[in-house]
Order: sequence, then structure tokens, then C-alpha cells
Amino acid sequence: MIFPGKSKGDPQRAIIVSTENGKEHHAKNINGKCVYQYKIDGDIDKSSTESLRCDYALEIEAEHKLYLIELKGNHVLHAIKQIDNTIKRYSSQFRGYAIFPRVICSHSNTTAMKDSFTVAFKRNYPKTVIKTNCKYEENV
Repeated sequence: MIFPGKSKGDPQRAIIVSTENGKEHHAKNINGKCVYQYKIDGDIDKSSTESLRCDYALEIEAEHKLYLIELKGNHVLHAIKQIDNTIKRYSSQFRGYAIFPRVICSHSNTTAMKDSFTVAFKRNYPKTVIKTNCKYEENV
């Protein structure tokens, strides 16, 4: 466990839901894996609201996979910077894990998607998913 004692809910539940401000990420645990869910913003990281960090992390410890989830309105670039800062801030805990960034937002603008920071981030983390439909479901 990357954050011992901080996981939310039953780690073997069928669907792990991360939600905030009407945005949702549903992780379907189709094989009954042990998936730990952490609320990064406000639970793991209780620092001031000025700190950049993502909303949730899902850890599949046996596979060394980590999904970093940011649930956002329309500020995709800011969301990516929050995930990037979370990766940097917890680099020692995340060492050895494959990172799967997820941005779920209501809509995005083309400028943010073509921004050099976004392009570089997606190059560094090719498993990045940016969805603009307020809800995203995937198998983990």
C-alpha cells in the first residue's frame, strides 16, 4: 500500500467510484482485484487549498498500477498540472508504479489540449485519458 491505513471502502468491491462536483470516474473491478482508493485532495494531503494535487488515486498493488484522477469543470491544463504535481510530491511512494492519469471534465478547449505542457505530459505518460463527458467508466 502506498498510503497504509488511508484506503477508502472495500478494496475488492466491484465498482470503485470517485466523484466530485458532478464528475465521476467508475473503475470496474471485473476480476475482483485488490484496488485501494485514496482521496488525495483533503485526506492524504490536508494542506491549504492553494496546493496543487489530484482528487483521487487508485492503486492496484499486485500489478504496480496507479490511476491518478482529477475531476474538473473545464480547466484541463490546470487538471494536468495538479496530477503532475501529485506525481512529483509523492514520487518516493509512487516509485515502481505505472502511472495512468485520468482527467474527467465537462468540456475542454483546444488551446489547453495543444498546450506544450499538456503535450509533454501526455508524451511522458502515454496512458493519459482526458474525457469530456462528466463520467468515465473503465475496467481496471
